Amino acid sequence: MSSIEDYELPKANVTRILKQALPTGTALQRNAKLAVSKSGTVFINYISALANDVAKNQNHKTITSNDVLKAVELAELDAILPALKDRLKDYQQSMQEKKQRKKGKQAESQAGTKRGLESDKDDDTNEESSRKKAKEDNVDNSDEEEEVDAGDEDLTATAVPMEE
Repeated sequence: MSSIEDYELPKANVTRILKQALPTGTALQRNAKLAVSKSGTVFINYISALANDVAKNQNHKTITSNDVLKAVELAELDAILPALKDRLKDYQQSMQEKKQRKKGKQAESQAGTKRGLESDKDDDTNEESSRKKAKEDNVDNSDEEEEVDAGDEDLTATAVPMEE
C-alpha cells in the first residue's frame, strides 16, 4: 500500500503558494513548509474520498465539481464554501471564454480555407471551360478536311498527368 509521501504536493508549488499567501518578508522554516505540504495532501485526499463517496451514492462514475462542493459541506467546512463557489464560477467562466476564442479562431481558419477552396474551384472551372472550348474548336475543325503528314505530331492531344 502507498504512503502519504507518494501523494505529496510539489514543494515548489507549495512554496510559491505560501509566498503569495503570506505578507512580504515572512520567513518560514523548512519544517513549516513540510507541515503545510503534508496537511494539504491529507486535506485533498480527505475531500477527494468524500467526493468519491458522494459520486458513488449518486451512481456517478466521475467526480464532478458539485460532488466536491457537497463533500466540503459534509466535512462541515461551510466557511470556505462561498469562496470555493466563487473560484469555481470564475474558472468555469474563463473556460467558457477560452472555448469561445477557440471557436472563433476555428471559424476564421475555416473561412480562410473556404475562401481558398472557392478560389481554387473558380480556377478549376475556368480551366475546364477553356478545355471544353478548345475541344469544341477541334471538333469544328475536324469537319474540314485537312491533310496531315504521318510525321506531324498531334498538338491537341489531352495532357497526361505526370507521376510524382
